[in-house]
Amino acid sequence: QNYALFPHLTVFENIAFPLRMRRLRGADIRVKVRKVLEAVALADKAERMPAQLSGGQQQRIALARAMVYEPSVILMDEPLAALDKTLREKLQLEIRRFQREFGITMLYVTHDQEEALLLSDRICLMNHARIEQIGTPDDLYFRPRSLFASDFIGESNVFRAQVRSAVDGYLFVDGPGASSLRIRCDASAVAGETVTLVVRPERIRIGAPGPGNDSVNRLQARVEEIAFLGDTIRYYVRADAARVFSVKVLTGASSARASVGDAVSLEFDADSVIVLPKDSALKSTPSDRTPSQGNVDAPLSLIPAGDGRRDAAALGRS
Repeated sequence: QNYALFPHLTVFENIAFPLRMRRLRGADIRVKVRKVLEAVALADKAERMPAQLSGGQQQRIALARAMVYEPSVILMDEPLAALDKTLREKLQLEIRRFQREFGITMLYVTHDQEEALLLSDRICLMNHARIEQIGTPDDLYFRPRSLFASDFIGESNVFRAQVRSAVDGYLFVDGPGASSLRIRCDASAVAGETVTLVVRPERIRIGAPGPGNDSVNRLQARVEEIAFLGDTIRYYVRADAARVFSVKVLTGASSARASVGDAVSLEFDADSVIVLPKDSALKSTPSDRTPSQGNVDAPLSLIPAGDGRRDAAALGRS
């Protein structure tokens, strides 16, 4: 967050500083500094002072100085936290590009979970100093191994259901609102067992109320609240007295918008439901939170080096 640029040195000399401390030859210093300046698209700012640069340019100079001597690992502690959203998103992509170009392992600390998913090749999710799950961003998002993982990475609709039968890789369960659900599941389960299920908001579709195709799961519900978020619309829909589902719909989706108070059906495919392991305790669910509440835990993510090395990253509660 503090770029620690020397205010009395030019951009070139700021980047050259770690090389001079390592007593490299002047010709080698010039080559290396020019290379990283070109990588951060600031070759024309070499003779400027830090005070003459914008916040985003200062951030890139600090990154260039960290990379110029080719360390084995770079630790970034919330480097983009002080920047506005547009600049932060631009620099996230630049950091990823720099990492791939220079092949340096980066350990990246951030409160932004989307940033962790974007920048990381592997994430280690931690909960009160204990490892919950290690895997790729895809693993943690689509195949969470615990309730904490499912609710921490992305958004989740979590609920319990009782198994009626298990046939040919499918579970047939009693869902919210007296619904009957068909779920793709490779794990074993027996009739009468209670399972914990997760459905991501973007995997749910809003349709007209009433019965539908047997191949699609349908819950009868009523819209309680709507949030317009620009690129998406967030619906909060009550399926029964104890359960409110969050549904994310693209603003440009062809389906007509629902209004508060409308009766609707919630539809999702059998393979859109995640069945959590049996030891996943249901400590809290999205229906226990109001729409304004969210996660406030601090992620720590890692970008492995481009040469194929794989190192762990951490993400979770301290």
